[in-house]
Amino acid sequence: MGALPTIADVDRWSHMVFIAKSGMDIAHWPNLHAWSSGLAELSGFAPPYDLIPPPYDLIPRPTT
Repeated sequence: MGALPTIADVDRWSHMVFIAKSGMDIAHWPNLHAWSSGLAELSGFAPPYDLIPPPYDLIPRPTT
């Protein structure tokens, strides 16, 4: 990711939810982990689960 995210970054991020939900640990892929961490550090970033308002929240939230 560059200094600012692109539409491609936003689109690919949506798939990261499913990777995490499947239990895969992206720490095995340093570049993917760095990219993901960079997005998470952006001002205004929120996980998809926090962006879907009820009653449309049909995706079970992960337990942490």
